[in-house]
Amino acid sequence: MGADAAIDITGNGEAIVAGLRAVRKGGCMVSVGLPNGEIPINLTEDIIYREIVYTGVSGRQMFETWEDCMGILRTPGFTLEPVVGGIYKLSAFEEALTAIRNGAPGKMILVP
Repeated sequence: MGADAAIDITGNGEAIVAGLRAVRKGGCMVSVGLPNGEIPINLTEDIIYREIVYTGVSGRQMFETWEDCMGILRTPGFTLEPVVGGIYKLSAFEEALTAIRNGAPGKMILVP
């Protein structure tokens, strides 16, 4: 149970911990945002026992990457339909599961 992956772009300690703990065993956590203090992660319980892959992303081409991404999104005919099966509030996760069971394609996105 849990998300396949979580990406934190905020650097907020609570968001990082919540994202990490929402990832399923064997899932992946990516940190992009830069925290401004210590993050209370239990390395043994939160990462090692759950076999989580945790990585960080940084770089000097951040703005170029965003411009490339926006260019792709603006391409005529581009769609996320084969990849994203639906966007649901986290509280409506049962609706997302029903959609999956009914054959909705792609991944479901759950938002708080």
